[in-house]
Amino acid sequence: MSNRSADATIKGFLYQFNASIQEMIDKGDGDFVIEGIEDLDYKTPTGLSEAIQYKYYSSKSATPSTLRDAILPMLTDFKARKKNKQPLINYKIYGYFKLPLSSDVDEKFINSSLVKGGDAPRDYKKELNLSDALIEEFLLHFKIVCGEEFESQNKQLLESIANRFSCTIPEADILYYPRALSLINKIAINQEEKDRTVSCETFFNDLDQKVTLFNIWLSEYKGKRKHLTEISNFYFKKKSLDYHQRFFVFDCTGIEENKIFEIVEKTSKAFYKKQSSRVTSPSPHITLYGSTDELIAKIKNSFRDIGYRFVDGYSFKGATFRLSDLCVECNLKNDIAIKFVDSIEKINDVVGYYSEIKELYIISGFGASEQLAKNINLPVKKIELSSVTDATLLY
Repeated sequence: MSNRSADATIKGFLYQFNASIQEMIDKGDGDFVIEGIEDLDYKTPTGLSEAIQYKYYSSKSATPSTLRDAILPMLTDFKARKKNKQPLINYKIYGYFKLPLSSDVDEKFINSSLVKGGDAPRDYKKELNLSDALIEEFLLHFKIVCGEEFESQNKQLLESIANRFSCTIPEADILYYPRALSLINKIAINQEEKDRTVSCETFFNDLDQKVTLFNIWLSEYKGKRKHLTEISNFYFKKKSLDYHQRFFVFDCTGIEENKIFEIVEKTSKAFYKKQSSRVTSPSPHITLYGSTDELIAKIKNSFRDIGYRFVDGYSFKGATFRLSDLCVECNLKNDIAIKFVDSIEKINDVVGYYSEIKELYIISGFGASEQLAKNINLPVKKIELSSVTDATLLY
C-alpha cells in the first residue's frame, strides 16, 4: 500500500469516527450501535430508527456507481424488513466527495446504482427482484448527505465537543477528542452487538472525566518517569511513618501473575519496616481487585514458597473470615509482611478495626479509580497510572 493510499485509509477511519461522535452529540440521547447494520445505527426507546453509512471519497464524485456498494445493503435490508413485517427504519449515507451530488436522489439515481457495466455486468435490480414500488417506498426512508472535508469536519467536531462539555477548543482537542476516539474504537472492536451498543449518556459520562484526562495529558507531557517520581514524592515521600496502617487497592484486571507478584512484593518491601527491637511500620493491606480467586491463591503460594509470612483472615482451610485473624498485630516474632484483603467489600470493616492512623490508596488505570472508590465508604487517595504495573516504580 502506498503512503497516499495509507493516508486515505486512515483519514477514512477518522472521518467515520468523527462523524459518529458528531451524530451522538447532535442526537443527544438514545442508544447507538457501532458497526451494526451500518457503520452507526441509532436506536430510540421504541426501536431501531436509522442506519448510517459513512464514506470519505476525496478522489471520487457522488455518483450512483460510486455509492452502489453502500446503497445495495440498505435496499436489501429494507426489502427484508418489508417481507418479514419488521419495523421500517431510515437509511443515510453521509460522506465527503470530490464532487457532490449533481442530481436529485430519485428512482433514476437508485436504478442507475443497480446496474454495473464493464467486463462483468450486473443487473442487481433484476437479481434481487426489486420492484419499482419497493424502490419508490425505499426513497421515503433514504437520503444522502454530502458533508465537509476532513479538516472542516474535525474543526466543527471540536467546536461541538467544546460546547457539549463547556470547555475551550484546546481542551477539546487535547483532552476530550483523543479519549472520544479511543472510546469509539474500544466499543467497535467487540464481537457481540450488545457490547458494541452504547447510550449517549454512558458515552458522555465516560468521556467527561476532566481530572482523568488531565492526568493522561500530564503523564504524556512530562514523561512517564518524571510523572511517576512526582506522584511518589507527593504520596510516599515518608514511607516509614511510625505505625500507620496502609491499605492498597490495585486494579489488577488483565494483569499477568508475575506482574501482580512484583507489585505486591515491592509494596511489602516499601512499607513493612522493622528495627532490631520492634516493627516500625506494619505490613500493608493489599486488595488485588479484578484477579480471580485461583490467581490470588497462586500468588499467595508463591510468597509462601519464598518464605514470606502473610495473613488473609482465614486461619485454616474452610474457615470463615475473621477480622481478628487478619488484623493481628505485626511484631518481630510473627514477622507478617503482607495482609491480603480479598475483596473491596471487606475494606470498610478492616479499616474500622484499627485505632491507628489509616491511609487508603486506590491504584488503577486512567479513569477507573472513581468506580472502585464507590465501594469504599472512607476517604481514599486515588492514583491513576497509564498502567497499574507502573506502581512498582512509585516506591
